[in-house]
Amino acid sequence: MGKILFCPDCGSTEIYYEIGGITGTYHCHKCDYIGPFVIEDEFEESELPKEVIEQDKKKKRLRMFKRNRS
Repeated sequence: MGKILFCPDCGSTEIYYEIGGITGTYHCHKCDYIGPFVIEDEFEESELPKEVIEQDKKKKRLRMFKRNRS
């Protein structure tokens, strides 16, 4: 089971955590929403469309790449 973040404006999963701290800010690359609120939902991987699974895998690889470069 995994957690997926959705944009509250357009429903896209292209959400990235932009600013840290106690109250962070999220940024949607599809509609340019910027704000502290996102929709989080849990899904079984078999229930998700393939595009969403691939986007999530790409985000995880990008985060690991950024961590390793630091």
